[in-house]
Amino acid sequence: MGIDSSNEKIFRVSTHTPTKELGAAIAHAIYDGKSVVIRAVGAGAVGQAGKGIAVAESHAAKQAVRMKTNFGFFTTTMPDKKEVSGLLMRIGRD
Repeated sequence: MGIDSSNEKIFRVSTHTPTKELGAAIAHAIYDGKSVVIRAVGAGAVGQAGKGIAVAESHAAKQAVRMKTNFGFFTTTMPDKKEVSGLLMRIGRD
């Protein structure tokens, strides 16, 4: 579901990303001491990402783990060579 780099797990979220699976994957990455980066382009993808983060926070709370999310923007080039902006969410332990 995600891309692993050194101590970071990267998820590209779409409108069709299952929120329960995304939330569980985020929580497990946080448990493993990794930081998480979520990239979402479009309203549907941003909505799924937000729900996935809420699910992850629910899982983490059961383990007495607090999460912190910072938001930003990124720009990427689509296959049709058009540049679009998206929402970038960085998640780690609080």
